Amino acid sequence: MRRLPRLARGCAALILAASVAAPGYRLGIAADPQSYTVVIAKTQDSALDAALSGSSQLESLREKAPVGPFALLTRARQDRERFLTALHSLGYYKGAVAITVNGYPLDAPGLVDLLRSAPANPPAKVAVAVTPGPQFRIRHVALTGTYPPGLEAAAKLAGGDPAIAAQVVGARDRLLSSLRDNGYALATVELEPATLYPALNAMDVTFKVESGPRVALGPIRFQGLDGVNEAFVRRRLLVHQGELFSATALDRARADLVGLPVFATVLAVPATQLDPNGQLPITFYMTERPGHAVDFGVSYATDLGLGLTAGWHDRNLCGNAEQLNLTAAFQAGGNSQIRPGYKVNAQFIKPDFLRRDQSLEANLGAVKQSLLAYDQKGLFESLAINRMLSKHWRVSVGVSAEQEQITQQGVSRTYN
Repeated sequence: MRRLPRLARGCAALILAASVAAPGYRLGIAADPQSYTVVIAKTQDSALDAALSGSSQLESLREKAPVGPFALLTRARQDRERFLTALHSLGYYKGAVAITVNGYPLDAPGLVDLLRSAPANPPAKVAVAVTPGPQFRIRHVALTGTYPPGLEAAAKLAGGDPAIAAQVVGARDRLLSSLRDNGYALATVELEPATLYPALNAMDVTFKVESGPRVALGPIRFQGLDGVNEAFVRRRLLVHQGELFSATALDRARADLVGLPVFATVLAVPATQLDPNGQLPITFYMTERPGHAVDFGVSYATDLGLGLTAGWHDRNLCGNAEQLNLTAAFQAGGNSQIRPGYKVNAQFIKPDFLRRDQSLEANLGAVKQSLLAYDQKGLFESLAINRMLSKHWRVSVGVSAEQEQITQQGVSRTYN
């Protein structure tokens, strides 16, 4: 047996002595990337807790993007700024954030080296403690500039309300929407820098408003029409030249057009300045869907056997968004079907029939199938007028007819 050299024996003795003298010490390998856990202490505000968790990259990137010790501390420092932003957004302008790693503050001397020399297991412990402090309140809401009387009520923001950033920004948006829905198409609303009163835990909010002139819709143009007739689109349109400008009405007209099967996208873009007549021109930019579509399907069931389906669809038969849908289904036969069968159908839909919210629908279908119990041949027809009463309600009035021949045990009967 070979003996260790004297120097090696001495080093081994020193290591053994160190391990005996410090029984709590374990040899480990420094972690890079540094695994860690993170705990964000709960506050008394559930909305604040959600904002803190949602803004934390310590949480969101913990498993997605592992980092080394130095980058971990950088991530924690960046999170501290995000947490302060979250506090301010909910009105906690006196809030404080404390983050520790393994019990040490982020600015502790030698913390990076300490993490680098730490074993990979257990993970580093990141703890976040947030002290919200008092929530600031709105003291005054002021409007400056030129605007119509009574606009203040549209803000729905008043003294005493919590100084929550989303509500303040929402007030600005509500002011602008109110102006644009009442003819002020060129209006602007700017949120001035807020004035804080730390001694009062309060904030003043000021909106700079320039309503501009009240205008009517000018000439309406369409860009992108190819197979669809412009005359049909103009009849369909819910807004017209000379009407008072309303952003909501304009968007409703856009949504109505894009609801037609012929259009993939529709944008309504007002001009940036008035025309010589003092009106505001509007341009609708349309993208048409392909005029035709074809679909196929395959299925199998033990009772009916192999099934094949096919369809051909014309979305714009005559240029006025008329639909023609031709479908066919074939069943090869299975346990319940002794011979192959088929079902075919033709459907025609004409929108804006006699009036813009009304459509004409015609259907013609035929079926043939041979089941164990009986054989069937049939022809089906229907004609209906559909009218939209509201966004969610529709009424239909129509007639239908059918002719069937049923053969059972060698006896055929005809039904009309």
